[in-house]
Amino acid sequence: MKRLFPVNEALTAEHAATLKIIAAELGCSVDAIYVGDGASGPAVFYEHPAVNAGTRCACDLESSYWRECQARAVVEALLARLTTNPDQGPG
Repeated sequence: MKRLFPVNEALTAEHAATLKIIAAELGCSVDAIYVGDGASGPAVFYEHPAVNAGTRCACDLESSYWRECQARAVVEALLARLTTNPDQGPG
């Protein structure tokens, strides 16, 4: 799939958990969302098949929405770790 904005592969891979949360909120697949080099720096772009306008920007990597999604991704990872290793919880 040709992307409207250049894909930043390193940032997309580094922030996969955060992108997964944003994709779920947008109702699109994880494959349709990526970090690209926008006009003002790195931003999250997505392509939604139900939207005719094509590529849209979800947020930039400096926004409060991005930080909130990062925090949610960290909490989800910690909860998953505690579920698989209950002995690592608070003692």
